[in-house]
Amino acid sequence: MDFYRSGDKVCSDVTLDKNHSGWSDMVHGGIISTLFDEIMSWTVLYFERSFFVTKRMDVKYIRPIIIGTPLVISGQMSGHGKSPKEVKAKGEIRNKEGNLMAKSTGDFVKIKEEDLSFVSEEAKKEILEYFMDI
Repeated sequence: MDFYRSGDKVCSDVTLDKNHSGWSDMVHGGIISTLFDEIMSWTVLYFERSFFVTKRMDVKYIRPIIIGTPLVISGQMSGHGKSPKEVKAKGEIRNKEGNLMAKSTGDFVKIKEEDLSFVSEEAKKEILEYFMDI
């Protein structure tokens, strides 16, 4: 996924192919969930400028998404959680005509820098630099 900022949202334009299908040329629900996890995670990373992990995510499938359909996936911050380390985000998938295909909400928890010892310093730097490009 390639990301760009549009106002208070982080977005990505995606067209899925047969490798992402489940039943009868429809995009598999697990792929849709993965798209939401990615867009909301990058939204939180971008706007909070810190590393977070997904704590909880809910997905509502509204219309079937057929492979080959151009999609716009967007994420937006939607508040804070019960503790200062928690934030909330929401996501939407729309087709190019603007029809809402699916939506999601997620709770994210901040990770301390020292808890990211398994991530190389180069990878952390690359992720933080990416924020400047979107």
